Amino acid sequence: MTDFGGSVYLNSALRPRLVGLVDKATGSFVNDATMTAQLYEEDKSTTVGAAVAMSHQTNSKGNYAGTIPAATTALLTANERYFIFIDISGTVVDQRWVPVTAKHRGAL
Repeated sequence: MTDFGGSVYLNSALRPRLVGLVDKATGSFVNDATMTAQLYEEDKSTTVGAAVAMSHQTNSKGNYAGTIPAATTALLTANERYFIFIDISGTVVDQRWVPVTAKHRGAL
């Protein structure tokens, strides 16, 4: 499960999180995956900024987090839809597309 809302705020760092990564074959939490997050335009082919590493959160059960810098979100256009692509490798291989909408902080 991803744990961040459907909004990304312009000129603000975004902290994508994945909570409770589980190996479906064993039912065990995965704490040793390699994971990255990459922001994409709505077409899912044009990247915005660089991919960032998502690290395992110490003493958690399969929780990972990374930080997409404010310099990257500054490149977005308000009210446009984007996707965060999360690429997971290691004992579990998975990919997730998370839709987000760019907004000014304080906007409804």
